[in-house]
Amino acid sequence: MFEDMMTQSTPHLYISGLALSPTNSALFKQFSPKYPRLALIAEGHDRYWPTHQMTLDGHTSAVTSVTFSPDGKKIASDSGDNTICLWDAETEFQLGSPLQGHIYPVTSVAFSSDEKRIAHFSHPPVAYLLGYKTVHFFYSKR
Repeated sequence: MFEDMMTQSTPHLYISGLALSPTNSALFKQFSPKYPRLALIAEGHDRYWPTHQMTLDGHTSAVTSVTFSPDGKKIASDSGDNTICLWDAETEFQLGSPLQGHIYPVTSVAFSSDEKRIAHFSHPPVAYLLGYKTVHFFYSKR
């Protein structure tokens, strides 16, 4: 699966990454024999991929959508609890209080490219656009 990419692209980048892959991963098992002079990790080489990367606690109902900001520094999540939470993607801390006041569960969320607005959608079909000082509501005509 990765062989073409590893051999035709910038091989040294992929080979460097291969050395850091867990020893029991399919990637390491398949490709490390092809590179006998692969750098060795002297201590602390993981055997398996981590099962837990990050936990963001803040919603009181199931999370329905998660998105990263364009710069990758923030995360927005929405939930059946009718809220949107904003998070610092590096520290995992919630940024402010949850955005509340939605009548229906929020089902989708997205950042604008300039990160000044958050658009979200709920069911029944209502789209919201959150700006710095205003909230605009757009109702679907079904």
